[in-house]
Parts: sequence; structure tokens; C-alpha cells
Amino acid sequence: MLKKILCGLVITLIVSVFLAACLNTQSNTSQPDEDDIKAPSTKNAIRTLIPNSIDPLLLIQTDFDTYKILDVKHKQLQPIALPVGNHQYELKKNLSPSGSLMLFPINDQKVVVFSLITGKVVKTFDIQGVSKRFSSELAAEAAQNAFPDLSFTEEDLETAVTNTFTASMLNYKWFKNDRFLLIVTIGDETNTHLCLYDLQSGTSDILESAGGLVEDFWVSPDGEMILLKKGLINDPFRWEDDRYYLLDVGDRSITAIQLSKEVDMPSIFWFSTESIGIIHQPEVVGGNNFSLLDITSMESHLVVPGNFTGLYSTKQKLLTIHQDKQKSTTILKLRELTGEIVQSQEIEATCYVNAIVNGQGCLLSCETKSYLIDFESFSIAPFIEPIQIYSLSPDGNTIIVINRHYQASLCEPGLEECYKVALDDEPLEILWLPDSSGFLYRASSKLFHYDLASNTKNILLSSDLFSDYRNLNAVWVNFGESQSAD
Repeated sequence: MLKKILCGLVITLIVSVFLAACLNTQSNTSQPDEDDIKAPSTKNAIRTLIPNSIDPLLLIQTDFDTYKILDVKHKQLQPIALPVGNHQYELKKNLSPSGSLMLFPINDQKVVVFSLITGKVVKTFDIQGVSKRFSSELAAEAAQNAFPDLSFTEEDLETAVTNTFTASMLNYKWFKNDRFLLIVTIGDETNTHLCLYDLQSGTSDILESAGGLVEDFWVSPDGEMILLKKGLINDPFRWEDDRYYLLDVGDRSITAIQLSKEVDMPSIFWFSTESIGIIHQPEVVGGNNFSLLDITSMESHLVVPGNFTGLYSTKQKLLTIHQDKQKSTTILKLRELTGEIVQSQEIEATCYVNAIVNGQGCLLSCETKSYLIDFESFSIAPFIEPIQIYSLSPDGNTIIVINRHYQASLCEPGLEECYKVALDDEPLEILWLPDSSGFLYRASSKLFHYDLASNTKNILLSSDLFSDYRNLNAVWVNFGESQSAD
């Protein structure tokens, strides 16, 4: 699973700061009061900003360096004074699980944890040059000794491991609640390790000590296990040194994952709480051969032999899509997780899956039509014109679909009944309100609100930023207590 390194300086500052805290290096870090994490002050910064506001409120970027609080229900918009620093914040990534804390880089020496409830900084980290412990020369030497057949010049190899180290520093995530962060710390001149940092106590715990640099990690759906990837060269065409591990956060045990000899530049991910999916040879669309690894027995078995265009998890089954571009056909196969094919259907068109619907079927878009596939009977029913947007409400009771002509329909959960709704402009993106009472939709340079109860729509704000290719940089903020650990 490959990542593009965006906004490298900003994120590197964040991670480097956390590394400083994790290594307990000399710093001027202020320790937060326990109340700042568990029960923020009753003084509410955003409530004071918009006195009559009610939830939900949206923190949204409206210009290159401008962020505002939007009260959708009252249609109030107010600039918010965030900590001064780099203005390109990744709001969704940096927001805490409860939605009340945010990470903000201030400058090249400091990053803060900021409470949106109190308007105060509850934690400050200072950078102390922790990356000086890493040696690109020694790491390159270790890579060459471990893999003598690497076709790198000495200079290119040192550059490669340096880039891998830099990418390793970019890894950080909130973990379970507002108290813990998963970050990367330097072990020695050639290794980095995954670390659990406790914001409340200011202490850290190194979770693993396997050799190599942390390239990536993914938390299991139940939050109890971590799929860890380590190596020395994080290069899309050099995967031989990559090692995968299963890490149990509770007892700190770590188990190496053994990949079959047929695997080549694999894509590995959490398929469910109990299993890990392995695409043996990923392609731009789909891949070749797919296996499931049982995390209890640590044994894997081949589920999908050969090529596939896409695969999707359903209730206890697996749906695979197989396109034949030359014949302009698409074959759908429903499989048991053992690999046995239980249903198959061919469509004389090139199709792809928009969404799995309630685990009972799927919405399929083809060149000129879209279809509903029922998994039990594997019957195909025409839907409407090909769909480009499918969005389910948080409560699961309403679906909005938008076709290629930007016409919108509201549907019941199974898509059995739909009715058209008139939306102004051309909707490009949907953002549901947390209470499912309506949704926001982004059009070119405008943001609208549609209310389900009244079937009314209103323009909320305009911004040239919304004409950009990227999605909204916006998050719903929360005024409840932070979700710290018990």
C-alpha cells in the first residue's frame, strides 16, 4: 500500500515533535493537567464564538489560510482563531476520535494539542533534533549486507534509505481515544519502532523492537491488533526487504507474517477482525491471486486464483468482479471465504461496483445503465442511469445517489424505493450531518445544505477553494468530553 508524501515539512514537524517526547529527550514540554484531557473546562470557546449555536458545528477550510466554524442549523459562519502556524492543516487526519482535540504544527520547533472546546493548548511538544540518531550511511550498509543483489549505486541506496526513514517519521495516528497516539520513535542508527504515547501522563511505551524502519501500520477493526510493515527501502519496485508483523497491543506480542513464494509486491490489509487480506500481485485495477490469513492460526489459504478487477466483502462472503475489456463483458462471482463459488453472473457490459448495499446486494454501474444485484438470488434488476456518487446517512436510513448527469435521488436503505430531489448546481461531494437530518453538498465554488424534513436547500458559503480537485477539508467538531481512557 503506497502513500504519496504530501506536505512533508508540516507532517515531519508533527512526527519529529512526538519522537522527541517519546524518547524523553530534553525539552520544555509542559505536562497537561488531568482535567484538560478528561473533562475540559466548562468555558466553551466556540459556544462563545457563536453564542446561540447548536450542534452540529463544522470546522472547515474556506481559503488557503482561512478556517471557519459553520453552524448549519442557524446558518452562521464565524472565523476561528486557531494556533498560529502553518495554515495547511489536515483536519480529518489530525482530529481526535471525540472530535474535540486537534494537532496543530506551530513552527519548526513546536506542535500543540489544541482543545476546540476550551480554545486552549492542552499539550505542547518541542523538537530537539531526535533524527540525529539515525545514520543513513549505516542503514544503507545494513540494506546492502542483507540484500547484496540490490541494483543500487552507493549514493542511490543511501538516498533510498534516507527517504524511507523520512517516510517512517510521517506515521502517526490517534489510537482508540483522545488520550493515546501511535507514533514512530528511533531505536538506533538503523531502526525505528512503533510507540504508544500517553498524552495524559506524558509517558511512552515502545510496542515492538523488530529490525528495520516502520514503513506503515494499520489498526484492526476492533482496535486490538496492529498490522505492521517494516523494511529499509520503501520503494514501489523494491519490496523484497519488506517484512510484515501482527502486533498485539494488549500483551505486546509480535508475530512475523510468512508470505507465500508466489507473492510479488503484495498489497496487505485488514479484511476483517479475524483475517488479513493479501493480494499477491496488485495491479492498477484489481490484481492477481487473493488469499486470506487467519490471525489466530496464522495460516493462509488461496480464495481467488487468477486475475480479478475488484473484490468486496459481503456478509460472510466475497464478491469478485472480472472484466473482459476486449469482449466488453463483466462476470460477477459470489464466493465463500474458503474460495468456493456459489453464484456467478455475466453482464454484457463493462461494469464496476458503486457500493455494497446492506450486505445483501450491490449497486453496479455500467456504460449506459446501473443495476441492483441481489446476493441471495443473484438476480439483476435495472436501477437508474449510471451512478457516480453513492452516500449512506450515518443512521443507515437514507441513501443519496447522484447519476452522471448530476441528478439526485433519495432512497431507502435497500434502494427499493427512490424519489428524485432537485439540487442546485452540480453536486460533486456529499457530507452528511452527524444526526442524519440532512447533508451538505459541494458544487463548483459553493457549499449547500439540504434539509430532509423540510425538503429545502440553502447555500451556506462560497469559496474558490471548493473548485479545486480535492475534497472538502472539513470536520464535525464535538462539545462533549474528550474520550480519554478509563
